[in-house]
Amino acid sequence: MNIIHKLEVRDGILQNVMYVYYPTEYEFSLDFQSIKRHVIGVTDKIRSYALNNISKFTNDTVLLILNGVIVGSLLLSQLIGNVDVKNIPQNIKNEVVQTTQSTYQASAPVASLSKKKQNNVSTITSSPKPIQNYTTSTSSFQENTTTTSDYITPSTSDEIITLKLASGEIIQLGLDDYLIGVLGAEMPAEFDTEALKAQAVTARTYALKKTNEGSILTTTVDTQSYKTENELKSMWGSSYNKYITKIKNAVYSTKYEVITYNNSLIDALYFSTSNGKTEEPINVWKYSEPYLKSVDSSFEIGSKEFYSQKTISKKEFCEKLDIDENETLNIEIKERTIGNRVKTISIANKNFDGVQIRTLFGLNSADFTITTSDDTIIFDVKGKGHGVGMSQRGANILAQRGWNYKDILHYYYTGVNIENYK
Repeated sequence: MNIIHKLEVRDGILQNVMYVYYPTEYEFSLDFQSIKRHVIGVTDKIRSYALNNISKFTNDTVLLILNGVIVGSLLLSQLIGNVDVKNIPQNIKNEVVQTTQSTYQASAPVASLSKKKQNNVSTITSSPKPIQNYTTSTSSFQENTTTTSDYITPSTSDEIITLKLASGEIIQLGLDDYLIGVLGAEMPAEFDTEALKAQAVTARTYALKKTNEGSILTTTVDTQSYKTENELKSMWGSSYNKYITKIKNAVYSTKYEVITYNNSLIDALYFSTSNGKTEEPINVWKYSEPYLKSVDSSFEIGSKEFYSQKTISKKEFCEKLDIDENETLNIEIKERTIGNRVKTISIANKNFDGVQIRTLFGLNSADFTITTSDDTIIFDVKGKGHGVGMSQRGANILAQRGWNYKDILHYYYTGVNIENYK
């Protein structure tokens, strides 16, 4: 569970706003006794947070927002008792809400965490956990209550993102609202909560880096896919309320978190499904980054979208490659990349780049083999996407095995930090 508060201008009035983010599981249950316990638990944590941060509130009234839904205004004095805000004892002001953390398996090793302050930014460095040490967990929720000592003072307004719609219209919207649309479009909402959190941090990092560079984001895979609220309602149907709450929780519970390398935002690339290994960008876009290294992702082998096949006519094949249809094809893969994708392939004694072939024929990835049958060409393909950075399906599998989102990010991006940019 995560709680923060900040000053915001709402309806032209500067007021205290308290954001409370709790597990979506709390809202969907037929066990009414469990719901009752959850409500009491959330209320107790709100009361405790208010008491321990009372000196930071500018007046007695605060607007309460639960998982992105405005509940209404409440009086702090009624919440914590008739306490004079101006005369809180110093020892109470100095108290902090203790961070609590649920564990997935008693046998699972806990990542070593070290916190340091750099230019008023809280930096968290985590050592990834070995894959072989994990077993499937029945729960993916990791609870954290923000402590006063690590309290992030948010700005009075969210960052503004400039977005170009498919129609060509350019609009502006808040970063959180943008990220909700990105997560809904880019990652299946049924994925594990920790995988969605990892996606939220990567999408936030990507958007801020592009924005800082002066780029205008689009709603397509040219940058990051994005869906409007109406599009998400159409896509999810009766599951909309369940999924949008889950998506919002992933965005809000990681608020302000970005991925950095040497104090700069990384090129936070990600893709759908690996072929068993991730790729280095030198083999896709002819550039390299120290944090975008090939890593093992063999636990994805056999997963959904791991394998695909495409069949085309020999005529279309030869036309696109500018080869005489009557020539002997003599197809031979000359070299593969460190990520086991095709680097160079010879067809009819002409050399082609694997990425070029993937693009020409709309293949799911550059890890393919080609066979011929009569007048048809058959591509057998492993993985989906360019292969660089975080594999979304790999992230989900690791989350199901008990990994938290920070460990997932540290695994797919080498030597990075997860930082609060505010």
